[in-house]
Amino acid sequence: MFMVQSSSSLRRSLVAKRSTVIRDVPNVSPQAGHLLDPDQLVDVDRLVGAYYDEQPDPSVEEQRVAFGTSGHRGSSLARTFNEAHVLAMS
Repeated sequence: MFMVQSSSSLRRSLVAKRSTVIRDVPNVSPQAGHLLDPDQLVDVDRLVGAYYDEQPDPSVEEQRVAFGTSGHRGSSLARTFNEAHVLAMS
């Protein structure tokens, strides 16, 4: 026999289970599974514009192209990863 559960009761149950699972897993953000606040969202147009328009300054160490890294953590907004970097490596 199946037991029918109200949608609000089911929702509370799922939220409680999700919170428990997230809390018990190391290195998982407490924001996992939640919507971001608008101020936490990336301005994609600004990011893409900076990728093409901003030029890295070779005198600033953080903005230089670096080889031998396992992954790039730069951002076009910080001039640490943009079209000039890609062209320099290709």
